[in-house]
Amino acid sequence: MNSSLHNLSELAFKYLKGELDAVETEELNAYLAASPDNRLFFEKLTSSDNLNANLEAVYAVDSNAMWKDIVAATPKLQKGRIFILRNSLKYAAAVILIAALVAYLFISRNKKAEVATVAPHSTLGQNDIPPGGNRAILTLSGGKRIVLESVNKGSLAMQGKTAIVKTADGQLTYDAQGPVTDVYYNTVSTPKGGQYQLKLSDGSNVWMNAASVLHFPTAFTGKERLVELDGEAYFEVAKNANMPFIVRSKNGMIVKVTGTQFNMMCYSEENDTRTTLIEGAVIVSNGSSEARLKPGQQALSVTGNINTPVRINTDADVEEAIAWKNGVFQFNNADLKTVMRQVARWYDVEVSYDDRIPEKRFTGRVSRNLKASELLSGIEYVGVHFKIDGKKILVLP
Repeated sequence: MNSSLHNLSELAFKYLKGELDAVETEELNAYLAASPDNRLFFEKLTSSDNLNANLEAVYAVDSNAMWKDIVAATPKLQKGRIFILRNSLKYAAAVILIAALVAYLFISRNKKAEVATVAPHSTLGQNDIPPGGNRAILTLSGGKRIVLESVNKGSLAMQGKTAIVKTADGQLTYDAQGPVTDVYYNTVSTPKGGQYQLKLSDGSNVWMNAASVLHFPTAFTGKERLVELDGEAYFEVAKNANMPFIVRSKNGMIVKVTGTQFNMMCYSEENDTRTTLIEGAVIVSNGSSEARLKPGQQALSVTGNINTPVRINTDADVEEAIAWKNGVFQFNNADLKTVMRQVARWYDVEVSYDDRIPEKRFTGRVSRNLKASELLSGIEYVGVHFKIDGKKILVLP
């Protein structure tokens, strides 16, 4: 049979509606008989349980999508890549699963057909792992630790004349109550599977990604605003031309600004430390090497090596760099290990590989609100397999 994704989506749609004709039934049967993998794929695709679970996930990525247009918008799937979902409607049905979801939605609304329940054979969902969430630990200057997700909104502490408050929406804020005489240093750390947002005493907003540490003063004095980062964070820096804002990474890169928006990624396990500029201007340095960025550009340096020059990517994928802040995974021709490092940090898991690492590259966008099995199931459709064992994910060829 012509087993293209578009053709298979049409067969799945008609199968769920009970409208396959004799020729289409024969074509589908031939596809199912061709291999056990084909049958497993189609059973999983058309399982009512699977459709229900993924329907919510798809809405989470693009709640404004007009489902009546999705089937017509299905592009071809390129070999070795997975196109999960994008903002634009023309990309919205990049995987065949989306087309089947449209069929299920049509059926459930109109109640004109009955969906057969076929238990999926995949074991991913039997040992599932929930996505990360707003979790962090605040360490005060005296060493006291506060688990932020476990405390109620309101005042948490006073550090000198600075009040530390957890707001109703869960954000941590620093509010100077008068002239600063003494400076105290605090640390906010997010675990694997955690993220958090805070507002510093100068009004700058910081979004912290999973497995990150930010060290900062409770109030800024002197000629600069210096913070130290290990991990990844997005900064919206309050303007102050007389007091530059400086982010020093554990790996050596330093970013200097007066007021701007940028993302800094400096995980020790990544090959490069990266600063991506959204708006404004920044000066990035690594050892003696220095460069000035314009919006849309990205500075890279070899992680942990201050003797390497700063490299500039003048055509950076800004959406990919800040996707985590917007609640999605986004990849642009990323290899499997790059994908799985993000998975490991967000789901707080250990990733291991059985024998060789599959040579697959991925381009796509999908919600970070998915359970691990839902995310991995999407990747499995292009020939990579996974086994979840407690807090471990085994990658199989």
